[in-house]
Amino acid sequence: MVKLLTHGPHAFECGRAALNTAFECGRAALNTPCPQEEAAARRRPGSMIWSRAFIMRLDLRHNDHVIDYYRSFFERHQWLEDGLSWTVVQPLNEEITVDDLLRRLNGGRDPEQRIMEYPREEAIEEDRPVLLVSEGEGTWGFLELTCGFGLSDRVLTELSGDSRVWMVTWHFNGGYTILHAAGGKIRARMRDFIFTEHVFEEGDPSVLADFRAMLNGLGPEDYHGKRSAAFAFIEAATGMELESGWPDVEDAPVVILNNPAA
Repeated sequence: MVKLLTHGPHAFECGRAALNTAFECGRAALNTPCPQEEAAARRRPGSMIWSRAFIMRLDLRHNDHVIDYYRSFFERHQWLEDGLSWTVVQPLNEEITVDDLLRRLNGGRDPEQRIMEYPREEAIEEDRPVLLVSEGEGTWGFLELTCGFGLSDRVLTELSGDSRVWMVTWHFNGGYTILHAAGGKIRARMRDFIFTEHVFEEGDPSVLADFRAMLNGLGPEDYHGKRSAAFAFIEAATGMELESGWPDVEDAPVVILNNPAA
């Protein structure tokens, strides 16, 4: 901390000089790249070198912005706070189609597909999982509208055989869970992520490290923020955004799973 002198013009100039020196030192520290970044930049002529601290600051601002987006999303769709399941799949083989993924979701069989005039209302009348399907850039998103119970481990491992899979789910009894599966295995899972004192993790801790950092930046009882952070984290990992108006879509194709193990 710089303490300003408060007597006379000379003192004022000394104080201003001290502040400028401190500011320049701070800016220099922020913009000083690590050796690895310098080496990488030298291999890319004309590239700009960004300090790790500056990149981290930008990431935090971006994360806050995306979390706020999902706060607004859940304010608009408060019914989803009672239960949902959001699964994003990134196939590693370009020949994998959405129909292939749907068969895996449905235990190897083709699921029922039909148009629902009002999916939000009609899905509740079903006693089976009802999915809205969204296509991203090299990704597929599956939003379950009925009960919020996530996919079983068996289905997840089958789905992730040649894909990366991310899922967040909760239901009326809680079950706040986020996980990642790849290579036919569940790599990491965090249960009860909205309850600071009850969080349980298994698998590789590095997989969910960024999500853990998001949670640490939120208040212990900021449950809305923590639910939003789960979606922000999956969007950051996959590039798949959940469109704000999508859950209220009308006259939309839906997929109805009849696999009891889903």
